[in-house]
Amino acid sequence: MPRVSDLVDRIHRLQTTILREQIERKIRQFRTLGRFGTDDEIFSELCFCILTANSQAKVGVRIQRDLGQDAFLRMPERELANRLRCLGQRFYKIRAKYIVEAREFRNIRPLLARFSNPVAKRDWLSENILGISYKEGSHFLRNIGELDVAILDLHVIRILNKYRVLRSLKRPSSRKAYLSAEKRVRTLSNLVGMPMGYLDLYLWHMETGELYK
Repeated sequence: MPRVSDLVDRIHRLQTTILREQIERKIRQFRTLGRFGTDDEIFSELCFCILTANSQAKVGVRIQRDLGQDAFLRMPERELANRLRCLGQRFYKIRAKYIVEAREFRNIRPLLARFSNPVAKRDWLSENILGISYKEGSHFLRNIGELDVAILDLHVIRILNKYRVLRSLKRPSSRKAYLSAEKRVRTLSNLVGMPMGYLDLYLWHMETGELYK
């Protein structure tokens, strides 16, 4: 049975390939967005994370690209739902509703700046924005440059379970369970010598063969 040490070795081997530069480029993009992105760009990234919950990342990427920031900010809910449906979003009605309601927080950067650590920021996101759970909150924070979070997507959980980092294939169903699983992922990130935000991209690529944000 594969062990944690086998996973560490596998990640270290990947760091000697072109994948490392591809991931470094992604991380630079995340940090640039977090530091210099406009409020509209940050809100667009929040909407992307709402769209990717229980959906394929490539669908969220396509929707974000094709709709653009203005649609997320201003398009009426019914029209937005129709556009999401045409672009392949399975849960188009509820996702449109979540995006429209999230407009209350369109200038989200100063709201998050009140908190000193990513866990507190994620708590606020999950408590205040419909469609944002701990996983989606982690995804959003990583995509704006907060790297000390674990994105416990099913693909990532699957490979972490395979190498016995996580004991269960089930997604954490509570804050306590998420933090417990995240603690184990943080131990792995320390072993490989990279923040969890980096580690997620390696794990995602290992499981899917792809590299999405």
